[in-house]
Amino acid sequence: MSKGKITVRDLRKFEQYLSEMHKKALEIMGFLGRDAEKVRRFFKRQYPGHKEQYWSVKKLYSLAMYLPMFLQIGMTYFKNIIYIDTHAGPGLAKLGPGDNEIVLGSPLLSIVWPEIVATRHSMFKKVRSGFTKYVFIEKDYITCRILHHIVKQIAPNRDIDVRCSDSNYYLPRLADEISNVKKSTLLLLFVDPFGSLNTQLVYSALSRIISVSKGIDIVLNVMSGELVRAFASLLKDPGNFYRYKKYVKMLFGDTCEDIGEQVELCKYYLMEDPPADSYLSQDSIVKIYDYLLRKHGFKAVYVVPVEYRGKRILYHLVFASKAPNASSWLERYVIKYLGANLPRSYGELKSLFLKITKRGPLDRYFA
Repeated sequence: MSKGKITVRDLRKFEQYLSEMHKKALEIMGFLGRDAEKVRRFFKRQYPGHKEQYWSVKKLYSLAMYLPMFLQIGMTYFKNIIYIDTHAGPGLAKLGPGDNEIVLGSPLLSIVWPEIVATRHSMFKKVRSGFTKYVFIEKDYITCRILHHIVKQIAPNRDIDVRCSDSNYYLPRLADEISNVKKSTLLLLFVDPFGSLNTQLVYSALSRIISVSKGIDIVLNVMSGELVRAFASLLKDPGNFYRYKKYVKMLFGDTCEDIGEQVELCKYYLMEDPPADSYLSQDSIVKIYDYLLRKHGFKAVYVVPVEYRGKRILYHLVFASKAPNASSWLERYVIKYLGANLPRSYGELKSLFLKITKRGPLDRYFA
């Protein structure tokens, strides 16, 4: 991420950073020693068979590229910078069936990536210290304990709170704690739920945490493909119309009342009776989140679509900031950078990762 002009797509740069994310993950596994087997057993339980999810690289790579710029600007104006991960997972991300097909997950990226970038790029040297506090929230107890163990091993001296809790219950409490802190505080909220309706961050929790401070950025993984299918399934059955309205209200609060019939999802929500025929698009989900965030004071909101096989959009990454000048740096140094460096197709992404895992560490690229 240089200050110069963003050039055409450069997948070699993507390959370099992805290699570092993979290499560091393997290094951490090695550091865990015998305890690494606990992580491997966890992955075997969570991802049986030959399931692949290489698309996860895009959201993790995007977060990694966002972190240094966020900290670089944030440290200029704030003394207290908090990273909050609402669906933290075990800390490492499994991408394919092979035992070593892993990369850094979002919690570990937030810890180690600023130092990695600061070491390689002098312009980011001041971000080496990273965040002043980390809050990792994970609902599944076994997953949470694994994350806690890894974090304790690799960052024993950092101010890290690993919470075995549901973010929908814990975030309002955390918001109260943050609002009582007298120091100038900047927040980065990373929200990455699964695709089912029951795993989403509900409106009451989301609106509470994003309203607690004027200084907050959010990186939101909107599983638009799965969400629209879930909502469409409820709409197809008149007997589930009440459940449809319940979930819309739960996830988006009064947003549909504000938007009216401009968005399909809201149009059906505002109906008294089930529609005879219905159609939902992924754009309707994205538009609601865009409106919701702008309503809560976010000055800049940008969306990055992530494709799967056949150019089908799997999910959307939403980047939003309340900073007054966010549009200039967020668009230039994050959104355009990702557009130039992220592989377009799933096949291209997968082949690059497999190339890296077969070749091993690519230290020579960083000479």
